[in-house]
Amino acid sequence: VQSKLLSIDPFEPTGPDNIHPVDLKEKASKITPILRNFFNKSIQACTIPSQWKLAHKNPKYKKGNKKSPANYRPSSITFETCKIIENIIKSTLTEYLK
Repeated sequence: VQSKLLSIDPFEPTGPDNIHPVDLKEKASKITPILRNFFNKSIQACTIPSQWKLAHKNPKYKKGNKKSPANYRPSSITFETCKIIENIIKSTLTEYLK
């Protein structure tokens, strides 16, 4: 958990939880035990908090005329903590399936 927190991109925008990625990264050593416990309970229960399914949706410019809606794609900004647990599960499954 701590290595995932330390690898957070500090330039990512804040998600629906309004916790800036820099704060998670800077406080990694203090919040690792709390998040580890929470993640373990979440995995054992086979569920994640429903709030983690929320996302901020923003248009992201691709190219061309900036006034044309066709030149934008949707961008969803989710909870950083949700991205971390998803990454841990993915890594574990990938290692198991090798």
